[in-house]
Amino acid sequence: MATFTDLDQLTNHLNKELLKTLPKIAGRISRTLKKYVSDNWYKSSKPQMYERTMDVLNSITVGEVAQEGGNYTIEIFFDTDKIVRKTSTFEVPGNLPRFHHHMDIRGNTTYGGASIAEWVVSWMNYGQGSSLHSYGGSEFLEDTMKFTEQDRTDAKVLKQALKGNGIEVEII
Repeated sequence: MATFTDLDQLTNHLNKELLKTLPKIAGRISRTLKKYVSDNWYKSSKPQMYERTMDVLNSITVGEVAQEGGNYTIEIFFDTDKIVRKTSTFEVPGNLPRFHHHMDIRGNTTYGGASIAEWVVSWMNYGQGSSLHSYGGSEFLEDTMKFTEQDRTDAKVLKQALKGNGIEVEII
């Protein structure tokens, strides 16, 4: 067990533990996000007009710990570079042309000045009102936030890490 002779030593020790623990917290939240993307989107229905590539699920990424002043952050994000166009093998009904994933029926790979891959996550989460195929949002981001806040994921993981160093913490 660590012994501290002043507040600075304790603060330095806690900061080191926090730096080691943040990736564990982010990893747990990332797994929760993947669960909700899978349950709310991928398992919710079977598409009729395209094949699922699982790219969005596989694009969930945990970044590096960043420090600014006394604040630490770690980003969990959808890496749109992992959401790539693929030629569809889906049998297109009628006279519609075969098209790539992540492009519109006219062959455009951008929308509103951004790659369609950047829009896919938003459309999946919030829904969209296309005249061809509109759907409601699956709200996986909101469900992940709600679960994480109710579960106190961050506090539980940090408490366990500190307990391993002989520091008892009570979550209130």
